[in-house]
Amino acid sequence: MTIGEALKDERLKLNLTQKEMAANIMSRSQYGKVEKDLHDISASVLLKLLEFHHISPDFFFKQVLSPQTGKDSETQLLHELKTAFFEQNTNELNYLFRKSEKMSLSKFTIYQIILLKAMLTQNVKDIPSEVKNYIQWLIVK
Repeated sequence: MTIGEALKDERLKLNLTQKEMAANIMSRSQYGKVEKDLHDISASVLLKLLEFHHISPDFFFKQVLSPQTGKDSETQLLHELKTAFFEQNTNELNYLFRKSEKMSLSKFTIYQIILLKAMLTQNVKDIPSEVKNYIQWLIVK
């Protein structure tokens, strides 16, 4: 993932416009070009943006450095979902749920997401019978 893609990802998680994300640290126009990987961003400006929006530089750079394709992206998504769930970060969870809808995921991963949503809402009725049957099968086998 590029720095621009990671910034956009973080901006969308925070439900901010490009102007809000730029935060008078840089122009909206320049920020937009960074998101599209048309313009580089200096380390000092990037760190100011991350600090302003309370984004962990460690987490941010792990996103940039980690592969985001195939099985790796599915594993990464599950890790992020579980972390957000245990930290009770509902904004992050909702963002990740929306993100997962756009991904091609295995049935097992989809079931885990359904279970996390049901746990979040504390509503077992939200779990489809297909998923319940699969869980029963896993327990009995």
